[in-house]
Amino acid sequence: MAEHRHRQQILRVDDEDVKPAAPEDEQALLDAIIAAAVDCDVICLEDYAKGLLSELLCQAVIAAAKQAGKPVLVDPGRRADWSKFRGASVLTPNRAELEVGVERKLRDDELSTAAGELAARLEIDALIVTLGREGSLLVRGDGSSRRFPTRPRAVYDNTGAGDAVLAMLAVAVAAGATYEQAAPLANIAGGLEVSKFGCVPVAREEVERELQHGHDAARGKLRALPELLEELAVRRQRGETVVFTNGCFDLLHPGHVELLERARALGSLLVVGLNSDASVRRQNKGGDRPIRKQNDRVRMLAALEAVDYVVLFDEESVLPLVERICPDVLVKGSDYRADQVVGGEFVRRRGGRVELIDIVAGHGTTAEIERIRGAQPAESQ
Repeated sequence: MAEHRHRQQILRVDDEDVKPAAPEDEQALLDAIIAAAVDCDVICLEDYAKGLLSELLCQAVIAAAKQAGKPVLVDPGRRADWSKFRGASVLTPNRAELEVGVERKLRDDELSTAAGELAARLEIDALIVTLGREGSLLVRGDGSSRRFPTRPRAVYDNTGAGDAVLAMLAVAVAAGATYEQAAPLANIAGGLEVSKFGCVPVAREEVERELQHGHDAARGKLRALPELLEELAVRRQRGETVVFTNGCFDLLHPGHVELLERARALGSLLVVGLNSDASVRRQNKGGDRPIRKQNDRVRMLAALEAVDYVVLFDEESVLPLVERICPDVLVKGSDYRADQVVGGEFVRRRGGRVELIDIVAGHGTTAEIERIRGAQPAESQ
């Protein structure tokens, strides 16, 4: 793997002794669960097929929960017979687990019907089927269904994704959320979990940030500097490599896009420092610059898949911003020399590196503006 990438899990081998719990241990556990049910808001069952969740235990727990008025949320795992979960409130299989549960492969247009039939047969309020990059599907026992899309993410490790989904559902339901309100939160938790290496807890602050910025994915990439620094600290703890570049990006053109895509490939995430309108005016680029105001330039940059974060800066020099962000990789176009890159010495002194990316011939903001003013046709590339 390239040095800036996460280690990836290729193979997992488990050596274990799977067998049912001894009757006396099972009864002791059941007694403890029933005693605690009164003080719980939600009861969760996760079946890893290790022998503990027998039909006797599951049915006794579900009955006790119903008597206490508590919902039971179940991660059923990859097992063919889900009858032991009859009467639970919600099951949270992924697509592959649902196919095991109904004992057949399912087309996209069959998911709702199959899940609804299963929920009705097992007398379950609803199934929330997780669908990876496609979000989740809520299907109730009456056959009604609703999809909840999610923001696609780079997946580093699926470990713990189902746990995060179940935990978030439990927290939301315990707080009084409907399944329709809980499902989007579960999407966020599962997405955050797969973007981490290993089974790492999802922090409340991470979910809050996603909620604050998730309504508009493009605008949500804009960060105030203090907020950006907090997020970068979290991502560095995961071992991610921060790439940084900066500019006015006044008239976004193919040369910009090429530079940003190649910069993003140099690390785990790309931060773009964008000159504010005031900063552009101080650079004496002309009385009519910037052509596009900063909000429009933010919007266009944030719409690019290669860009992870955008941060505005008012200073004439980008050096103070570089010194706050401390990028691992600092990127500029090859129209600069390495010793001309502002912040380059600082980055190298910290053990980082400066990368110069070849510019795309025939594209440049000044040339684009002159061509537009002169109404000259663009030269084909």
